[in-house]
Amino acid sequence: MGTRGFLGIRDNEKLITGRFNKYDSCYSGLGVEIVSDYFNLRGEEIISLADRSEGDISFLQDGAWCEYAYIYNRENDTLEIYRCFFETKQSFNDREKIIYSLNKEGKYYSHLIIIIDRKKHTKEQVLKAFSEYDDSEEEGRRDYPERDVIPLELNDDYILLV
Repeated sequence: MGTRGFLGIRDNEKLITGRFNKYDSCYSGLGVEIVSDYFNLRGEEIISLADRSEGDISFLQDGAWCEYAYIYNRENDTLEIYRCFFETKQSFNDREKIIYSLNKEGKYYSHLIIIIDRKKHTKEQVLKAFSEYDDSEEEGRRDYPERDVIPLELNDDYILLV
């Protein structure tokens, strides 16, 4: 599968570095691998996964090309999951996401889907959330079925990606 994605790290200064992933970035590919690593490894080991090659967030910001993104948040030891190809901006309490790409059809945006916290969630819950999306995609739904399993919880001090 040619499903493009991004694997990155958000450090304590909220800077994101990482790498482009050319193939199989969907939930059933890279998603399962990253979630397994997240639940089996600790901080610096996870960071080394994203450090395998150079890169920056410019690819992640391209909502027309980056289909999935997995960002390890070093500050609070969580894993942020993003999906792309949304035609509207995502907003949280009047704070808008500003990740987008312009193409011939218009703008496409990346949306934060869920934040995984190994203190609250299990690997099985995350994989079930992934399967909820895979099932809904076949039905043509464009919302966030993953949140039926893992609701999105944002602190007031959460800083958006860009």
